[in-house]
Amino acid sequence: MTNYIRHTYHREFNPEICWYKEVCDKYGTPECNFHCHKNFRMDYLMFFSNIPRTQQYPQQLSVPAADRLAYARLKEILLDIYNWVQDGKNLYLFSNKFGNGKTSWALKLLKNYLNFVVSSTDLVPRGLFISLPDFMLRYKRNYRNPDPMFEYLLDDIEVVDLVVWDDIGFASMSDADFKIISGYIETRYNQKLSNIFTSNLGKKALSAQIGDRLTSRIWNRSEIIELKATDSRTLRKLLNVSDEEEE
Repeated sequence: MTNYIRHTYHREFNPEICWYKEVCDKYGTPECNFHCHKNFRMDYLMFFSNIPRTQQYPQQLSVPAADRLAYARLKEILLDIYNWVQDGKNLYLFSNKFGNGKTSWALKLLKNYLNFVVSSTDLVPRGLFISLPDFMLRYKRNYRNPDPMFEYLLDDIEVVDLVVWDDIGFASMSDADFKIISGYIETRYNQKLSNIFTSNLGKKALSAQIGDRLTSRIWNRSEIIELKATDSRTLRKLLNVSDEEEE
């Protein structure tokens, strides 16, 4: 991982979509301009985080009755995310239902960590979002057509502070896929780097998909949180975490 602005990075300053527009007292003044260091650093961290652009900004999550305790614990992790990551902790967030906030919560934790380190970091990536189905497709394509951005991502997986592994154990995961992912996860564990796993699989189903050894490693080294509610779009009560708290 290089300690300079990588040649693929390109920044376009737009104050209307700045991460800090709601909390910055310089927003709307002449000082709100291209030379803002905080905006620049966050833009850089987000650019190399692999988080889809449409999901890079703060969002509130609904609290279903069935998941009040789980959301309360996730909020505790959110507010202490810097120390949580520095301690090398891991989280396995799963549900056998779809659309109830697993990926949204994982992204919220990752984005909040990037916010904590934005002012103190050098220009190096600090966190990654890895959608495993997409990652494996890109990994295979990269053999035929090398992609500089993907090469950076492969290097960064082994060294960034926090990686979100989204959809671990996805249905079409092959033995070859498993070996690739397993190697990266083992490397991160050996270096005491933090991981957040999301999945639709409980322990038994995960073991059947990725094997007993890696399942044991993930399960025994992670805090396990299960979400039990149905599709979050049907929920009404908002999580009591404001954008100001997140920022």
